[in-house]
Amino acid sequence: MHKYRIQSAQTGHYIVSTGAEKPGDKVITPPVFDPHVSIVTIEPAVQGATSQATVIGKNGLHIAIHKAEEGQHLIWSNQKYIWDFATNGPPGTHSVYVNGKDLYWFDKKLPGNIIILEPGKNAIENEIFFKLHRLP
Repeated sequence: MHKYRIQSAQTGHYIVSTGAEKPGDKVITPPVFDPHVSIVTIEPAVQGATSQATVIGKNGLHIAIHKAEEGQHLIWSNQKYIWDFATNGPPGTHSVYVNGKDLYWFDKKLPGNIIILEPGKNAIENEIFFKLHRLP
């Protein structure tokens, strides 16, 4: 199991998994850092310029989407979902996107602290880049 903290390069917020999430709950990135709930598992470990992996929360739910469409928010799901990770941004960051589509994880400076899918061309500043902090 490969434990990580996923931090938005745009907002500095971390993806949170408390273990109390239910299928269909939105994936959130609150503005307060809590080291106990900011840990997820990425399998397999992200390596090299591009990787495919699933992201799993504390209670075994996966980060997924309802549909691969613009504007969809990320949710917790029982269904395994494979994401593509690429090192195509600022040093030390990854973009995370839907295989074969121009739909990326976006963490915008908007109320709600959720991650949504948007085309890469819509990115302003670092909205599509995330720092993956691998834990020992």
